[in-house]
Amino acid sequence: GSDIVFRPSVKYGLISDIVVPSDSPTGSINAFLLTVGGDDSASEGPSQAAVAEAPRVPRIFGASARLAGRAAGFDGAAIFDFETVSPVPSGGGLVISGPLGFATAGSENGGVCLFRSLARDPEPQVPAHTCVLGSSANATIITVGLEAELLPGGYRLRVPLENPADATAAGVTPQWELETHEVLGASPPAFADLPGIAWGDRVEQPMPVAEIVSGELCLEESISHCDVVDRQYQLTGRSDRPGERSALIFALSLAAASEPGPLVLRAPEGYEFATECNVTIGAEEVFGEGTTLPEAYTAWPNSVSIATCRGQDSQAVIEVAHAAGAGLLAGERYAFRVDYVRNPSWAQASGLFTLDFSGEASAPFEAPGLWTLGAASLAAQDTTQGVLNAVSLRFAPTHDVPVQGYLKVVAPDGFSVAEACAEASILLEASCDLPFPLCSGNSDGSGLEPGDLRCEHDGGSEARLHLLTKRLSNASTYVLRLPVRNPASATPAAGTWFVASFRKLPWIVTSDTFEALDSMEIDGFRVNAEASVFSLNGYPAFNGRAAVDWEFTAVFQEALYASDIITFQAPEGYTLQEGETGTACNGHQTITEGLLASASACPESPCYFVPECTGKTMRWQLQLCPSYQAPLGTATGLCLVPATEIRFALSSTNPELTPAWNRFVLSHSSIDGFVLSSRTLAGYRIYPLLKNFSAELNLTNAHGARFEAQGSESAVRLNFAAAATVGSYYIAIQGRVGKQSFRLNGAIAYDDYQGKVLTARVKLADYLVLEREMTVPNENISITLKPLQNPSLHGISTWTVTTYKTWNQIQGVRTVVNQIIDAPGFRVLGYVAVQGVGSLTTLTDLSSPCLVGPCAAYFGRRSSLTLTFQSSVATPAGDEVLVVAPPNYAFTASSGVEGLSNTIVPIELGGDLLTSRLLVVNGSNLSGAWALDSESAYAASSGQPVFQQQRGSEDEAGEPRYIYWHNMTRAWVIGSTLGALVTGAKGEGLAPVGGSYDEKVPLVPHKGWYIGTGTKWLKALDLRVFGEGTLSSGSDGARSLVMKVGREIAPGVLAGASGTMALPTLDQVVDAASLGSGEGAERRWLLQTRRTSDGALHASNDELFMGFALVAQVAFSVAPALRAPLVRSSLVLAFDQETRLYGIGVPVPTSVRYELQAPSGFVFPSACLSPSELSKSLETRLFARCSGAAEGASLVSGRPSVIKGTSEDLRVELIVDTAPETPALNVWTLQYYLQGSAQRSGYGEAAGYEIAPMPASFVGNTQLGKEALGYFTFEPSGAPAAGRWAIRVEPPKQKGYELTCLGFRRGTLPKATSCSLPLTEDALVLNLTSGASLAAGSAQAFGVRVRNPNKLVLTNENSWRILLLDGAGNTIDTNYGVQGAQLSTSYIEVPEDMQLGYSSGLSASLTLLVTISRDLHSGLVSRFTLEPPAGFTIEGNKTSAELPLATAPALEPGTGALSVPLSSESMLVKGR
Repeated sequence: GSDIVFRPSVKYGLISDIVVPSDSPTGSINAFLLTVGGDDSASEGPSQAAVAEAPRVPRIFGASARLAGRAAGFDGAAIFDFETVSPVPSGGGLVISGPLGFATAGSENGGVCLFRSLARDPEPQVPAHTCVLGSSANATIITVGLEAELLPGGYRLRVPLENPADATAAGVTPQWELETHEVLGASPPAFADLPGIAWGDRVEQPMPVAEIVSGELCLEESISHCDVVDRQYQLTGRSDRPGERSALIFALSLAAASEPGPLVLRAPEGYEFATECNVTIGAEEVFGEGTTLPEAYTAWPNSVSIATCRGQDSQAVIEVAHAAGAGLLAGERYAFRVDYVRNPSWAQASGLFTLDFSGEASAPFEAPGLWTLGAASLAAQDTTQGVLNAVSLRFAPTHDVPVQGYLKVVAPDGFSVAEACAEASILLEASCDLPFPLCSGNSDGSGLEPGDLRCEHDGGSEARLHLLTKRLSNASTYVLRLPVRNPASATPAAGTWFVASFRKLPWIVTSDTFEALDSMEIDGFRVNAEASVFSLNGYPAFNGRAAVDWEFTAVFQEALYASDIITFQAPEGYTLQEGETGTACNGHQTITEGLLASASACPESPCYFVPECTGKTMRWQLQLCPSYQAPLGTATGLCLVPATEIRFALSSTNPELTPAWNRFVLSHSSIDGFVLSSRTLAGYRIYPLLKNFSAELNLTNAHGARFEAQGSESAVRLNFAAAATVGSYYIAIQGRVGKQSFRLNGAIAYDDYQGKVLTARVKLADYLVLEREMTVPNENISITLKPLQNPSLHGISTWTVTTYKTWNQIQGVRTVVNQIIDAPGFRVLGYVAVQGVGSLTTLTDLSSPCLVGPCAAYFGRRSSLTLTFQSSVATPAGDEVLVVAPPNYAFTASSGVEGLSNTIVPIELGGDLLTSRLLVVNGSNLSGAWALDSESAYAASSGQPVFQQQRGSEDEAGEPRYIYWHNMTRAWVIGSTLGALVTGAKGEGLAPVGGSYDEKVPLVPHKGWYIGTGTKWLKALDLRVFGEGTLSSGSDGARSLVMKVGREIAPGVLAGASGTMALPTLDQVVDAASLGSGEGAERRWLLQTRRTSDGALHASNDELFMGFALVAQVAFSVAPALRAPLVRSSLVLAFDQETRLYGIGVPVPTSVRYELQAPSGFVFPSACLSPSELSKSLETRLFARCSGAAEGASLVSGRPSVIKGTSEDLRVELIVDTAPETPALNVWTLQYYLQGSAQRSGYGEAAGYEIAPMPASFVGNTQLGKEALGYFTFEPSGAPAAGRWAIRVEPPKQKGYELTCLGFRRGTLPKATSCSLPLTEDALVLNLTSGASLAAGSAQAFGVRVRNPNKLVLTNENSWRILLLDGAGNTIDTNYGVQGAQLSTSYIEVPEDMQLGYSSGLSASLTLLVTISRDLHSGLVSRFTLEPPAGFTIEGNKTSAELPLATAPALEPGTGALSVPLSSESMLVKGR
């Protein structure tokens, strides 16, 4: 045809019919050759050529068939080898047909077919299959059904069969046909490959005897001492060591005389006969030269010879020559030796020989047991290049290896044993802690540890392990653990390891000589590349059985492609799967871009995977996302480029103990199992759990209740048992609630079992280290720690207890042995704190209201209880509050309105008040019940709650009062007019709390209520406002109060109860104190909040509220000598004490101290016994001394026994400086203390007396800056004491007044009275001579000259003082508020004296001259008033004509003063 032009870079094709050959070509390459350019006539050949490999012809190739034994009727097996070209799908199978007569057999492998691949590295997995033997009319048929696809490759099928009963006919060679079917049973059959033909073995007549003659290795120094059979190892070259050349002695016995011909020996796989093999039959040579044939054997006839021996692999053909009829006889046993037979280098699985000769075939007979280290397995801890690895090699010696023998281990090239050879160990597998290959120790000491071995090495891959103390028994299996350094680079295939055992020959003493015993070669492992990174991020919990969350980071140095597999393995004992079934992974997360654990996000990622977990293994197989569009130029199937960081998370639970093989393993492999890279990561050590741990509170209060509230002092008992792993000597303890500790640094540790105090090596608030030996497995231990302080948080306590091997001062504790971390213990309850003792919480006597705090509660009396408390945890609505009073206390019914007593509600709610429909006001000055009045107009208009007083508790006028919020003053008030501002009228109440009504409800005694007295507000110390509650008795009878909460009490909110109680007598309290458990048992109160349904506690006060100190009531009175303000007066204290003095813990006191407290303003001098009291002898005095300080006087007696009697007998006179005025709270208190105690034993209150100033007045000139006589009038309260005394006059301080004695007028004072002015004081003193006196209650007057200041003085600052002093300078009467004259500039003056006109008896005429210094406008002065001294009476009057009168002067009724009214229309003219 015409020329064809092929253009560059253009793809061309052609189609042609061809004939497919019956088999793939073997004489030439299996390829097509394409040439371009030139033709047959061209002088030059083609310019271009290409070769394309041809597909293999789909036929079964290399089929072979053989029988494991050829004897007729033998129960053996047929073995088929073949190679398939095409895959065989699931549901298809293999069909083999062969000669008739074969039957099912069960003696080999239980009658089960063995189907395996012939490939070794890696070996493909053969799918699950079934194997059925059948037959047709002319053939035996074997059918193998496949349950999964069978990949192309070479395979071996071993089928248990029983040979036909008859030998194969002469001249017939059996034939077997092998077929692979895509679907079994299909008609016509669909072949996966064309059938293959295999020629089989003939079936022969059975040979009676065929065997190998073996003996025991002669271990004697002289072999002549051993049987002939046992000498063959030394004399014939017999060796049963793997891989070595040997000489084997065979024996046979025929059923019929022999015919000359081939004797065929078939050895197990692995044996190798020499090509020119040598056979020995001489009677003196078979068992070694010079030996005698054992009696059991017959010498070969001289007529029989061995013509040739040809060996090929495991088969030898020996040509036996003899004349007809001159051969071996039937029934005789003949022995012959075949030399130069190489043993297998490995222990074969089925070691059977067969022998065929003269038309007879033997049954398979056992090969000699190779001197191997059997049961061999080898496993590597880490196959990564360059790492220090631990190889585990399992073996079972054929011969004992005695002490002084050794094991020789030769690793493949590149491995090094030198680095850690001394750490090698040989462990007894039966006693291993874990199955092979994880075995790492023998707990019973049966293995050979490093101390039992001596390691020698050549610096490379060979090591010799000499047995120093123990032998290796041929009856045991061992595990050799040998540390090795892997080769520095990855290896393409697994290498071979060689191991041999040697014994030392004891009869050679000149040098150490060893004889080889057993040996083996075993395939090792391929060393793969190392992953760049494999790390565990963070630190999980280390204690046994702890839940752990892991996060790992991995980086592979190679790319990851679809179908690749990533495998993660945790150490033994971990489980990664979620639940007991399925393959879901527990807590799995993947944090890697480009790699997703779900196909749902495929458009965003090139690959995904579905993690599968089984046991301790997680497997990812990467899958390509079909919808992902990879960028141009990206390699097909690429998932992750090299060096991509992969992070993933898993959850698991630590095993109880540290795994023996404690390594995490991560590997990356291709789909065919080829490991591309891997890396191991050392696991963390697991601290074994302490067993049977419990923590319990151990310190109880007087009630038997445990101290279990937050912040309480307590004791804790820790109970636990050591784990099976022991050997510790120190115990570290940590306990906490949340982040707060139990203050361990103050604790003493008691060993409850050993009965001793443990030494503490470290004592910190949150950490305690004790010295305590724990060397007995499962030993029970109980340690009590006290005193401790519970944390200030409530909740479940957690405890960490760790045992350690060692401790020193520098490093502390070292090497954990056992541990339990954050083990839950007991619950620390919330704390119920009693608040405001003496103010919010009080116990006051009902019949003697408290006037001065702290109020007292008296023995044996009925008292009012107000209990205010605060819980650190919530008490839900409907739950209960329990109050248990001390012994002999009893709650009683209220005497007031129902609902008043024993109530509990929140005091400060900060919420909706309307839930409380009744308020109870309980106080000595104000009480009653107020009900919610939601219909009130005020409530409706203001939106604020109003409570109206209930009937029966109205005020004195019968008007109801209200409790309401007053918004302007930001206060809750009690008043009779809704919305009105209260002013302090009697019956009104005020609680100024601030904020708004919904922030502070009226239950607010913490701010305090005030009550009105009519003139002012007085703080109401005992006033409480409660919401109505309920009451029921508890298990302790009347001393127990159970209150159900109507609404939740939030944490930190004040709550309270109010009620009445009957108190115990002093004798009852003394008895309770002597019988009670713990200090103060007679006065401790228990408060608890609890769940109503089951009694579970929310909070407790652990009986830490010491309650109220009950006292004996002291009745007393005080009687002063003087009542004037700020005077020193004697004071008689009289009191009753009808029984002898005694108290709690003080049955017979040796001293007593009485404390007398005066009202505010009184002052006792430091020595406060009066002179008359001091004049008494010590034997007659009640008190030896009196010490005063401010308002208090302390009286001490060393003879308490004499203080017994009534107020007529018990009297003492004291000295006191009186108050400046009557105190607002005019109450005296007296309390006594026994024998130096700080706790009072008796208390009483008595009304004080009024402070009465001496009556005094002053009249004087009112003109500014004028000097004139000023007259003082006073009335002494009592006669001054005998002796000199004085009157002291003090003007208003710093106001400009001046006093002088010039012109002093004695008035009514005694004649001898003199006047003096102190040099440094602004005062005037009138001194009375000794013996002078003034009558008590009589008015006295005197005059002194006074210069007024030049400026006005305010009335409230214009007070004069007049004091009476005795001869010792003590003030005996006073008036500090004598009002001075009101100063002015009126221009009106009068003389100091009136003019006496005449005097006749009782009458006199007096003239008063009034001088006006300037004209005064009309109306400016309205009247003149002249008031006579006391006792004088004005009987008549007349005035100057110039004085403009309005009306006639007249006397004022009552005072007798003359009133001169002036005209409002006339001017007062200057003049006199």
